[in-house]
Amino acid sequence: MSTALAQRAGLAVLLLGWFLHSASAGDVSAVGLLLAFLGAVGVVLAWLRDY
Repeated sequence: MSTALAQRAGLAVLLLGWFLHSASAGDVSAVGLLLAFLGAVGVVLAWLRDY
C-alpha cells in the first residue's frame, strides 16, 4: 500500500471515529474515540514509513 493511500485510509478511520464519538453516547462514543486514535496512529505510521 502506498503511503498516500495509507494516510487517506487512516484519515478516513480518524474522521469516522471522530463522528461516532461526537454524535453518540456511551459505548458507541468510546468505540469512536478508539477508532479516531487508531486512525491517527495509522496516519503517523504511514508518514514515518517514508523516513
